[in-house]
Amino acid sequence: MQKPATLLQREFKDKIVEAINCSNLPAFVLVPILEQALAEVKEIEEQQYRRDKAAYEEGEEDGQVTEA
Repeated sequence: MQKPATLLQREFKDKIVEAINCSNLPAFVLVPILEQALAEVKEIEEQQYRRDKAAYEEGEEDGQVTEA
């Protein structure tokens, strides 16, 4: 059984908080780092969306997609 997304999410958040706390960096240094990381994650999310949409539309054209 795969670990549920809720557990993965909590573990991920806890690791981020631990890394922040262990960094000993002041908030004014952390904020731009976190903003840049978030921007990169958003770009990855957008790329995934575009790939999924293209694959879905291709399947739709081939008659492989069924509506829920």
